[in-house]
Amino acid sequence: QQLLDPRNEEIRDKMGQYHIVVGEAISATELRTEDWSKGRPKDGSKPNTLIAAIMTPSGKVPVGRSKSGGFLGTTFGAKEDGDIVIGPEAQITQSFQVEDCLVHEMNDLISPVALWRYVDQLRIPGF
Repeated sequence: QQLLDPRNEEIRDKMGQYHIVVGEAISATELRTEDWSKGRPKDGSKPNTLIAAIMTPSGKVPVGRSKSGGFLGTTFGAKEDGDIVIGPEAQITQSFQVEDCLVHEMNDLISPVALWRYVDQLRIPGF
């Protein structure tokens, strides 16, 4: 309901633009490809992905591994648990070729947590 509030129109637009990559098609395989050029990390974890971030009209979106545990959710001391995520925690569920575009179906929104915190500040008690 907060996103339907007229005061959040700019936030809705910005969130939508985090889901667009202009000028190039990036496949799910490319996003999931791990960088083994430096060998296995000393701690035994899986290596980072070759693509560390993608550029969208709204800004840079990180690509990495999901995290669990830690203090305050996944903020401090969280450990990577292996799944590749785009943004805070979105994963690709399916990919489709639609005319000359590549579309990835995600299981979550890609928008950064900071946008949601901004929307929460606009919540008016009693409405």
